[in-house]
Amino acid sequence: MRIFPFVLAVVAFFPTISTSGEEPTDSSPESNLPASSQMSQQATSPMQAVPTATRFAPFWIPIARFMPPSPGENALPPPSAAFALIWQPQWQEELALSAEQKKTLQEIHAKAVAKIKERSEQFKSLPPEGQKAQLAAQVGKPAPWRQQLDNNLRSEIKAILTPKQLQVIKEFSFPSQAVGLLYQAKIRQSIEFTREQEDAFRRIAGERLARLQATQIEQAEKLWGLLTPEQQAALPELVRKQAPASAILSIAMELGFDLDRCLPGHPMLSESPVRERLKLSDVQKEHLEALATDCAAKKEDARRERLARQVQPAPSGSHWEAEAKAKVEAILTPPQLMTLNAIDFRRQVALTLGRPDKRQAIGIAAQQAADFQQLAEELHDRQYRIDREMLARALEILTPRQQEQLQEETDRRAGG
Repeated sequence: MRIFPFVLAVVAFFPTISTSGEEPTDSSPESNLPASSQMSQQATSPMQAVPTATRFAPFWIPIARFMPPSPGENALPPPSAAFALIWQPQWQEELALSAEQKKTLQEIHAKAVAKIKERSEQFKSLPPEGQKAQLAAQVGKPAPWRQQLDNNLRSEIKAILTPKQLQVIKEFSFPSQAVGLLYQAKIRQSIEFTREQEDAFRRIAGERLARLQATQIEQAEKLWGLLTPEQQAALPELVRKQAPASAILSIAMELGFDLDRCLPGHPMLSESPVRERLKLSDVQKEHLEALATDCAAKKEDARRERLARQVQPAPSGSHWEAEAKAKVEAILTPPQLMTLNAIDFRRQVALTLGRPDKRQAIGIAAQQAADFQQLAEELHDRQYRIDREMLARALEILTPRQQEQLQEETDRRAGG
């Protein structure tokens, strides 16, 4: 059962994008391996590119047209970002693929997966020094074999699709591809994207993010209302046992991954819908903004120090973060802090109940499971509609010539 389809592959959105489907392309060498066979690649993480991009505008995570398939559904995992949407049964139906096309796709998929497995095993067989050397040589770019595999997949899939089917994919994919390209400074410069256009884009991206945040808050509250008092009472302990990263994952999509401006201990205060619910005064907003600015500077200093010393951050955080958290709680009134904690807790509950073992632990009934699924589908539909509306508004900022240039760039990255 799917509760909340978090887009955990979002880091792949930078620095390059897919030009043949709705999913972004990762520049790391093993980005598209199945989770069970992915290589360790901290040195090539594209998250290094995210802070710079999110300073341009709030992170824009494309919303897929159809919900990701559940484990029991008949869907092939994409072996590559090239034409990633083609593997979803809903898209195959949308494109009216013939039985022969589907059969050929299965053969293409099996061949690609076998190649990926072969390369993964080769990498695993290398000594640690060899693995590090290979990763170091591929920082910021795909491995040659991966690029070749992607190119072959594009060519093979293009060969079995009709011109009409290809056009449907191209027209659907272009808006999100164009937006993804605008997060790259070199692209903006090459198309002469003006300061006025940048400001307009930021306003649209900010409005979109706020609307998505509001839907997530509403959804978490609805889900909470479907639980019995006994189930609600059992959840604090389950939430407490979540992995340390879970609190961030439960809000990362709504924050747009712009984590530099997050206030320690209460990152959801970065969300405008949360601030509206708390009815913050102008003085409170001013104090929180000053604190956020100070925290951002400290985070940047700590990041530079880590890069200079090549050390990892302390898992328990730092002294200044604890002080900042205390300052945040001093700025808020007791009722505001209570409301903030309730919003945060229910969002984490929504994440927790996305796991079958957690649902089983509190005795989720069949009807509740069906209601959860309906909520998830409603949320996805709302977010998809918001995303497409805002994508259209973002494209309106571009001149006809700029749109042509971005289309040329997406075609170039797709190999023509």
